[in-house]
Amino acid sequence: MPAFLKTWTLGAQDFETVRRLAHTLKGGAGTVGLIELQNAAGNLENALEYLLRGNEGASYHAEFVTLETSWEQAQLVLASMLDTDSAIKSNTFNALE
Repeated sequence: MPAFLKTWTLGAQDFETVRRLAHTLKGGAGTVGLIELQNAAGNLENALEYLLRGNEGASYHAEFVTLETSWEQAQLVLASMLDTDSAIKSNTFNALE
């Protein structure tokens, strides 16, 4: 999971920004065919929208964990399509977090 999402969600509680980022991630993932990541981002977006509409007791934690797992899997998929030796040496994927 990108560290900036975790920081905003757990630290500043800026749910609207995280909802917009989840929406953007959903679109980007769909564009490159990362369907699991797209679905996970969409589920987090929906959960945060529900929370932002004032629904007491609304939770986003399970969706966040699923997105985190999907993000890690997406990195592996992308690494397998790239020159993985270069990506590992330059720490490309960790720089995204």
